[in-house]
Amino acid sequence: MDKDTLNVNDRRIGIKNMAKNGLDAKADMPLVSIIIPAYNAEDHIKHCVDSVLEQSYENIEVICIDDGSIDKTPEILQFLTQKDNRVLFLEQEHLGASAARNKGLANAKGKYICFVEADDYVEEESYEILVRNAERENVDMIVYGSATEGEVPDWFTSQSPLKGGCYKNRKTINALFEKREARSLWTCFFKKELLDKNGTKFNENVSLGEDTLFLFELVPGTETILAIKDVIYHHRFGREGSLTYFYTKDIKSYYLAWLSLVEQLAKKWKDKGILEKAEDKFITWLVSEGYRFIKNFPLEKQREAARLTVNIIKNNHLKYYCVDWYEKEHLTEIFALAEMGQDKKKIVDHYSTKNVDINNKEPLVSVIVPTYNVEEYIKQCIDSLLDQTYKNIEVICIDDGSTDNTVPILKFMQEKDKRLILIQQEHSGVSAARNKGLENARGKYISFVDSDDFMQWNSYEILVSVAENNQLDLIIFGGNAVGDAPEWIQKKLNTRYKYYTKGTADKVIFEEESARPFLWLHFIKREIIEKGEKLRFNEAMEMGEDQLFQFEYVPRAESVMVLEDKLYNYRIARNCSLMQLYEKQKMKKFDSHILLISSVIESWKKSGLFQKNEDKLITWIVNLTYWALIFFPKAFQPELAKKVINLVNKYDIKDYFIAWYEKDHWLYMKDIAEKNFDKEEELREIREKADQEKFQIQEILKSRAFKLGRFTTPQKERINLSKFTEYI
Repeated sequence: MDKDTLNVNDRRIGIKNMAKNGLDAKADMPLVSIIIPAYNAEDHIKHCVDSVLEQSYENIEVICIDDGSIDKTPEILQFLTQKDNRVLFLEQEHLGASAARNKGLANAKGKYICFVEADDYVEEESYEILVRNAERENVDMIVYGSATEGEVPDWFTSQSPLKGGCYKNRKTINALFEKREARSLWTCFFKKELLDKNGTKFNENVSLGEDTLFLFELVPGTETILAIKDVIYHHRFGREGSLTYFYTKDIKSYYLAWLSLVEQLAKKWKDKGILEKAEDKFITWLVSEGYRFIKNFPLEKQREAARLTVNIIKNNHLKYYCVDWYEKEHLTEIFALAEMGQDKKKIVDHYSTKNVDINNKEPLVSVIVPTYNVEEYIKQCIDSLLDQTYKNIEVICIDDGSTDNTVPILKFMQEKDKRLILIQQEHSGVSAARNKGLENARGKYISFVDSDDFMQWNSYEILVSVAENNQLDLIIFGGNAVGDAPEWIQKKLNTRYKYYTKGTADKVIFEEESARPFLWLHFIKREIIEKGEKLRFNEAMEMGEDQLFQFEYVPRAESVMVLEDKLYNYRIARNCSLMQLYEKQKMKKFDSHILLISSVIESWKKSGLFQKNEDKLITWIVNLTYWALIFFPKAFQPELAKKVINLVNKYDIKDYFIAWYEKDHWLYMKDIAEKNFDKEEELREIREKADQEKFQIQEILKSRAFKLGRFTTPQKERINLSKFTEYI
């Protein structure tokens, strides 16, 4: 047993030892109720109960429920009751393990509850470890390791060492899928208060998987789960005469019973509103477990098993496209097997593109990708588009005068797939490139992708389906950060579901966190860009041109849906390096904000949006400029504040419309605009501070400790001193 969880010197905490140390045993040693259902277990029941009674932790009650055994099990339990008064022996007719466990729960008095199978046994210090961890960490549930004894079939759940960890609040549900032990009753230790609060009981109508059903109902209501790596429990696999033994000899019956269990779980979670919060984990688990079963059938049986699996997905409207990437290939294979021998009949579910004509000669989705010197990333980007499960797309790449190998790579890929359209132009900027893409787009929908990023494999299948089935003008979706993202970017990428219907969609540009500035999180019906006065990017703007474009097309959308699905992969390292470049040019960035604001106001006055949104617009202006202004030295702030105030006055925007949470920021700018600071003095102070920091850095670099540390650090892990010292 791995004993790292506890201090070795503190391991013995029996009642006698506690008494010697002057501790109140009853106060400091909470009662643990161990529930053991038994049926015809005469070969193992004594070893099982003895392993519990011989625990180093003594404050336990052992509740044994005989389920109508016809062997010597009742006699053995009666004998053990006479030997140790901590054993409570209950009997019932043969009603099954669920009824026996429920009877045990009804009689349990402990602060903590755990279950042991009658043919298994536990390590001597099991409950000492569990109680110590439960009391110290104040958790609702502990998951622990086990060892399996006996002949385990290849198709049965593989066993790997349990890793420790803690799950809290909304993340407790992840334990069910990330820790195999969290789906096994006998590797879980519960606070009784949790069971009482949730009112969870075992389903007495289920003969296989009733423990899994119990846990899937209980865990979502759990606030804290601790996983410890100690191997505490020993499980005898497939005892002859047991239900598991019967099913291990008949994989088909086992798989059918397992699919029935999955269907029950899906329905229960859907009814309780749980499934939508963890559907990606649920479908990934279904695919992972299902695939392992299916591959152990003969080929003909594989097809049948795959069809049954797909029917479960279809009938329960499970979002198969939410499957995690590492199970994508297995999901694809299951669908392929299900389709074999069915006259090419497609198996589709509620979320498929059933309303879309895949053979339509006109591309339905136009994906616009501006490129400039991205030879390192462009192939992954384009592969992610051409390999989409949804094929009815055109990928329009507009190269903006690259001087590296970007164009040769695109020409090579164009030869392989004619859906890729390559347009070349002189270096004119990203806005000109996107405009050229819009002029050549023929799709019903538009999607913009940056050339160093990439899409999830089924993004357009999801987006087309949702857009068509709900007749949407715009979809906003989530993304993944590839690399360490700043908090504000993570906030933009983590979308939350919302549906803006006709009459409310005009609120999106201000209310929806991801409505701006990231263009690539939008899936746009081309009609709202082309109808009436065509919308295009402002090619005169170096920064903020995408936000201006969003301020123009988003208000045109009459129906907007925000999805939680993370369909886009945003490469942080390269994009943040560009952001850092802009940050170094703070004054240029601030002036770009002023230009953006002016452009939005001019556009909205022209379209008639300004008057009814003046309150939201002035609030946005204050927020945008204040958070840019305060990072300047004080001496520069009055000049910048005057620019904002002059802009507001120029367009006669009423400052009394500012929302309460931005009023202090507006007053700060009005106040600072009247101040006079000595720029030279402040610059002198900044230089002195920079010189001090430069000196400190130089001293560190010259120090023996730094040189020794650098020498002992592997070369690949050393910092790049040339980049580190470029500013000193």
